[in-house]
This record gives sequence, structure tokens and C-alpha cells, in this order.
Amino acid sequence: MFDHRVAGHIKHKLCHSNRVQPALPANALSRQAWPRRDVRRTSVVLSPLVLFFFGAILPLCSAMVPMGPVEGAYLLNAFRWSRLTSRRDAFTLGEHCISFPKNPMPTPAEILALAAERAHHTHAVYAGALLPAEAHTVLQSVDGAVLVDVRTQAEIDWVGSVPGALHIEWQRYPGGVLNPDFLRRLEAEVAPSQPVLFLCRSGGRSHAAAGLAAEAGFTQSFNVLQGFEGDRDPNGHRNTVGGWRAAGLPWSQS
Repeated sequence: MFDHRVAGHIKHKLCHSNRVQPALPANALSRQAWPRRDVRRTSVVLSPLVLFFFGAILPLCSAMVPMGPVEGAYLLNAFRWSRLTSRRDAFTLGEHCISFPKNPMPTPAEILALAAERAHHTHAVYAGALLPAEAHTVLQSVDGAVLVDVRTQAEIDWVGSVPGALHIEWQRYPGGVLNPDFLRRLEAEVAPSQPVLFLCRSGGRSHAAAGLAAEAGFTQSFNVLQGFEGDRDPNGHRNTVGGWRAAGLPWSQS
């Protein structure tokens, strides 16, 4: 007589042996099938690392790099902790979730405030100093903003230019003689109340041009730091360390 209890016992032994394994469910490799103890173990390992970064590394960097109120607010905004809104805007650490703002870039008003702070720290007479990416944002967002390229015509022809920029030479080429008609041309093209951004090769001539414009009554005169080509790299080449072109901003070449 066949004993069903013996058959069940044999089947149980076979299923738990090394030779025969029960089939895994279809979702065995999915995230939902992971044991919760594994998730908790990951959380225990990674959570102290996150706390160490936000509690030690980030304050240390803030202490080493002098920041004004606008830069500090921007940094805190970029690393703000908030609840999960969508998986694309957050990443998970174990059972915890960290989300970041969708648009951490500062507003045009914040950019102008930071530019004014830079000019104040360097004792410049003009309204502010902008990085290339900030200058591009201002040109796109602030009504009436105009970019004045003060490089020579040779640089415009051989190196490249920014589309839509107004070209007024600060110095003549060749010889490097100052352009006596610079201020007259500027007053004919730009209103004194317009935001005017000056650009040169690496920020030197534009600094002088922005200062002269400010003394002539242009109250919103800005210098574009790093210029069009930026400084030289260790190999003596430009367009690799800073500058409008290295930032990936629009430019053209004849």
C-alpha cells in the first residue's frame, strides 16, 4: 500500500538537496523580492557615510572657501534635503531617499547680486563681475542687456566671436594703441541705463572698458571674467581653462 506521507517526505528531501532546486518566482530578481534585512543592512552601511559628508566634509569646504551670502545660499539650496517627488529627481541610500531641486541654478537677480559682491571685493568701480555662463544667463534673461566685445578686429576674424555681440575695439591692431573713439561709439550704441557686459580675450581689456563706462555714467556696466579664450593652460594653450568657448557657450568663426 502506497503511503502518501512517505512520498511527501521524499519530495521534501529532494527539493532541498543540492541536485534539485525549486523554481524561482518570476520576480525573484526584482527589487520588491529583496529581503528587507538586506535593504536595512545597506542603510546601516551607507547612512554614516552620508552623515559624515554633510556633517564634516561640507562644513570644512565652506570654511576653506570664503563665500558671501548669495554663494552660501546657493550651496545650501543645491544640497537641500527634501521628500521624494519623483525617482528621476532623487537617489536612494538604503531605505532613505535624497532629492535635489530640479533647477539649482541661481536666478538672474541672484547672479547680479553675486557679480556686485565680486566687484565690491576687488574694489572695482563697475556694477559687477560675471563668469561666462552667468553672463550668458543675464543676456538671455535681462531685458536690454547687451554684450560688447572689445577685442580687435583681427581676433574677431581669426579666433571667433559671440553671435549678436556689439564689437567696439578697445585697442587698435596692430600696435595696441587705445581707440580714441571707444566711448563715443559706446554712447552711440548703448543707453546709459542698459545692462552692458564687456568681453575681451581673458578679462583684462574688458575690466578697463567696464571701468571707463562706469565712470562715464553707465550704471549697469559689467566685466565678463575669463574672457572669450580664458587663461593659458600648463601647455601654454588657451580655450581649455575657463573662458566663453571652454564653457560651451554659443560662438561662431568666420
